[in-house]
Amino acid sequence: MCGINGFNFEDKNLIEKMNRLLKHRGPDSNGKYTDSSVSLGHTRLSIIDLSSAGNQPMSNEDESVWITYNGEAYNFKELKNNLKKKYKFKSETDTEVLIHLYEEHGREMLPMLNGMFAFCIYDSNKKQLLLARDRTGVKPLYYYFDGDKFIFSSEIKAILAHKIPQIINFNTLAFYLMYGYTLEHSLFNGIKQLLPASYIIFDLEKKTISGGKFWQLVEDRVQVGIDEIELLLKDSVEKRAIADVPVGSYLSGGIDSSIITALSSPYIDEYHTFNVNFGEEVYSESKYAKMVSDHLGTIHHELTIEVENVIKEIKNIVWHYDDPIAEGGTIPNYFISKLAKKYVTVALAGEGGDEVFGGYNWYRYQPKLVRYSKFIPTLPEIGNSSKRKKIRMMNSAKKGIAELQANTHSWLSFGEINDISNFNFTNPKIKYLSHVNNNLKKTINKMQYIDINTLLQSYNQKSDRMTMAFAVEERAPFQDYRLIDASFSIPENLKVNQGIEKYVIKKIGQKYLPNEVVNREKRGYGVPISYWIRTNLIEEIISKFDSSNLIEDGIFIKDFYKKIRYHHNNYWSLYALELWYENYFLS
Repeated sequence: MCGINGFNFEDKNLIEKMNRLLKHRGPDSNGKYTDSSVSLGHTRLSIIDLSSAGNQPMSNEDESVWITYNGEAYNFKELKNNLKKKYKFKSETDTEVLIHLYEEHGREMLPMLNGMFAFCIYDSNKKQLLLARDRTGVKPLYYYFDGDKFIFSSEIKAILAHKIPQIINFNTLAFYLMYGYTLEHSLFNGIKQLLPASYIIFDLEKKTISGGKFWQLVEDRVQVGIDEIELLLKDSVEKRAIADVPVGSYLSGGIDSSIITALSSPYIDEYHTFNVNFGEEVYSESKYAKMVSDHLGTIHHELTIEVENVIKEIKNIVWHYDDPIAEGGTIPNYFISKLAKKYVTVALAGEGGDEVFGGYNWYRYQPKLVRYSKFIPTLPEIGNSSKRKKIRMMNSAKKGIAELQANTHSWLSFGEINDISNFNFTNPKIKYLSHVNNNLKKTINKMQYIDINTLLQSYNQKSDRMTMAFAVEERAPFQDYRLIDASFSIPENLKVNQGIEKYVIKKIGQKYLPNEVVNREKRGYGVPISYWIRTNLIEEIISKFDSSNLIEDGIFIKDFYKKIRYHHNNYWSLYALELWYENYFLS
């Protein structure tokens, strides 16, 4: 895994500065290429072919095509075999394969790649840059264009090295307050994130951007059942278990990380697994992780995180994240990656299993709620905030599954955001609903499509920032596009069956894991943010709110936190926002 940077003019000092800001992503080497049209930068974390032949930016033989690349193409050996007759290779890297694949196919190469990637290819003959991002957005790619300067990077902080105007995007801020994360528009006005499965072409002479998608989810692309899903999952895991550096696994004890660990164990000799707990049994899944480790014979590491550790590291976490850190899973990801780096460079993880195979409880109850809502009249939203939210859920169910999801997943309502803010914004729900795919017929597929394009994006952002803070490459086998295509083709009763979510994965898991792990209730990393706020953090948080810089600068009204319903998610997201604002606008 690596960091990539670039812009559309020559400046060796500036590209080196951007590289320094991404050193944590690639501590093994760094490089640059500049000419009168571009500057390209790269920081390398060596995974495949550890020699200097893999250093970047890398070019073809006549130096007419250059690439700076972050990620892994897991099918690069098959692609390389098809290119060997025409092209000579000087390394064993997938990077070189991408260069020649581009020479052969241009942007039509993109659907051929199976992996996680974000890259920029500079074609000096065409005078253009091709930027592309993998199908589910595992790897980040941000860009900024003001009509003259075009800048891109793996992380926002490197783009800010250009001293562009730091202005808050208030529509994005409202979206963050409602849903707890950001999508294609960052909180910095003008800095965008290239959408998953997308590419853009920047014309260096005309200074124009064009682009499109190279993958679309459709239903019933293939005919599959449980056996086919198992074969695809095993192949996806095998492809991601191979590296020239030590490979381990983030083992939460849930079905997703457990089955990934089980299926990958034959390919890893000295297998290190990592788990975190929070010192409270109600929040701990460590016993299940230990059960899986004992079952498979891994070398298991367990880390206890106390709130004091979080307070000590919170500013470092904010710096690495670039956007506010409302997602509680950021905390265990940060600390487990810090531990894992002592033993491995690559860590397998179960990220994406819930979105791809229907693992959340709303896949079970929301379709029923939509059906039943037809027989219940529209109700007035009165009563306390909790009652109003329940009524709002029922009323939104009458408008369909997408509207129900948009309201269910919201933290603050449109009215609450409006009550506490001094800025104008578009209702964030409109942006959320733009991720609906009306071409899908199956209800659960519609729900999954929304979650893959919203929730999963926030989880991938969290995973990338926190693992790369310590130069650990996280690989997510569930996000293999072949598995996603297959999931959208299987019957819905293989996802939710008699009240059991993620049914197909649990059926497969019965062959590889203890029954107690397979059949237990889903919990995930139970980060005790609510407990921490009630006990250790409430005074710190209220103090931050009362002296808020967001109030002083006219973004929020005085006593804004008193205008919203208390929920730990709301307080944590506002606290994270305050820390982010201090870091980027006051430091």
